Amino acid sequence: MSDQPTTEKKKTGKRIKIVRFLRIVALFLAVIVVLSIILSLLFPSVRLWFKKVFAWLRRVLNLDNVVRFFRYMGLRNKTGYGSVTFDAGSSNGYAAFGGGLLVSNEGGMVLYDLEGEQKAVIQASLPTPILLSGSEISLCYSPGSSCMIAMDDDGKPVLDQAQTGEILDADVTDDGCIAYLMTQTGYKSVATVLNQNQEPMFRFSSRTRYLNACSISEGGEKLAVATLGEENSLFCSGVAIFRTDRAVSDLNDPDSSVVQVNLGNQIIYDLEFLDSTHLCAIGQNELMFLDTDGTLLERVSLSEKTIVDYAFSSDGYCAFVFENQISGMNQSLVTFDEEGQILGELRPAETILDISANEKYVTMLTGRELQIYNQNLNLYYQTSDVNEAISVCARDDGTALLISYSSAKLFIP
Repeated sequence: MSDQPTTEKKKTGKRIKIVRFLRIVALFLAVIVVLSIILSLLFPSVRLWFKKVFAWLRRVLNLDNVVRFFRYMGLRNKTGYGSVTFDAGSSNGYAAFGGGLLVSNEGGMVLYDLEGEQKAVIQASLPTPILLSGSEISLCYSPGSSCMIAMDDDGKPVLDQAQTGEILDADVTDDGCIAYLMTQTGYKSVATVLNQNQEPMFRFSSRTRYLNACSISEGGEKLAVATLGEENSLFCSGVAIFRTDRAVSDLNDPDSSVVQVNLGNQIIYDLEFLDSTHLCAIGQNELMFLDTDGTLLERVSLSEKTIVDYAFSSDGYCAFVFENQISGMNQSLVTFDEEGQILGELRPAETILDISANEKYVTMLTGRELQIYNQNLNLYYQTSDVNEAISVCARDDGTALLISYSSAKLFIP
């Protein structure tokens, strides 16, 4: 008797088991995706966590080529796609935001999609606009005025009101928290932190020291401010790091939870959290890296060089363009990790017009080329088709926006 029917039954049984297993796996993945979407919509912090996980997978598996292939399928050669025109202006600021291009100027902010259409507009009076962009929120303010506006990545205004006093500095995190410093009658300076819903969550009114720069960590957990004071009749600057879940009345309180770091006789121009526990401070004489426990990890002297441009990435590193102070030439592009250790260094033959950083990508624009690197300054892509570009905005998928005086063009590797 033939055993063929029995064999066929066994094969059929195996196929049924495999199909059932695949259905279970598909159902499991579908449930995970649905839950992820629901949690992302309900909780911004969860959405940011998923984004970080996906970014980590992209770095490890080099998925960006695949992502670009499907994202821009049929769009690369589409007439008008990736071309944006806007009003020229010497005070314009630019950011890759909301899937398109955000342009700030003295009249407010305009968000364009990659078809060149206006997606959103916020009008405001901003004499000297400074544009700051995260993934969730973009913020624009004018130092010395009371105006500060912000929009989310859908183009919706989330902050559009005059503040009480003059704005000194501001910062926005990748997940949408905002910090700003202001002058206010009766105090040297006042620092305010807003959560992801733009609701006040922390406030510090300084009676004893001026505050001139600020930075906020993701989730709004820690606030760092640059302080200006006097010690032994000499000007002295420093950094004060607050926990936003604890109220503070005075920086001179010995029992305060504030971590304070003395940075000597120099002005601190800018502060930035590189991650939740590390800061970069750009000083008059030094570039400094410190942790939130108050330990100075690295100091880079600026005695023989000046900072021409710089950019920070949400991946925890920063990029600086230095120029020789004596010759005024010999530019270099250097990237640093969160502890101030050099990740990569380049000395291009051409003058650097602009740099930008977005997640793992660093873009460098010269008069002749656009070059896209990773954080170690290993070259990914380059193109000489830059036309009259004067600025560049890196995008998180490895593409870049080349900005001219009144137009922008999307470069897709």
